[in-house]
Amino acid sequence: GSPSIREYVTINNKKWCHIKGTGTTPREGVAQSIGTQLKQDTPYTFSARVKGAIENQYFAVGVYWLDASGKTLAQSWRNFKTSPTEEVVTHTFTAPSNNNIAKANIMLGVNDSMAVYEVYFTDAKFEKGNKATDWTPAPEDLEERITTVTDVVATHTTELGSITSRVDSVETTTTTLNSGYKSIDERVKSAEHKM
Repeated sequence: GSPSIREYVTINNKKWCHIKGTGTTPREGVAQSIGTQLKQDTPYTFSARVKGAIENQYFAVGVYWLDASGKTLAQSWRNFKTSPTEEVVTHTFTAPSNNNIAKANIMLGVNDSMAVYEVYFTDAKFEKGNKATDWTPAPEDLEERITTVTDVVATHTTELGSITSRVDSVETTTTTLNSGYKSIDERVKSAEHKM
């Protein structure tokens, strides 16, 4: 669904997804398709760092179990009561006993058509097994950070090169001025000597 707020915000140098439901429609937030081949009767664990805008907010995670064509075969939901204090929540879902399970859509946000909930989440992870592991950035996120650092270093290198060129120019001008000063000084001494 379409929540009244769906945005990414930075809090304490960390990106969070901010969702505020409308209170009129269930299942509002963001969704992510899991294209990896999933297996029936297999546990998959969801984890995320969550918090509510105020006390007694509910963060929801839902899994739509799909066949290869994208048809929903089953769904599973879990709500977590949250507060303004961030915490890590985990829940293990088991893929249904259906040979046609191929993939899943993960829904994150709020799931209530009677109340307006406002939640934040970050570091979301969905992994095979019944244990949540520590969150790690995706390889493409690391590549993006490396590219950013490389670009910053290149910019600073260019700026240092520019500064070095300007210092060299000042040194050349100083040498030229000193030569001119010495020439004038010698001419003045020579003129005084002739007088």
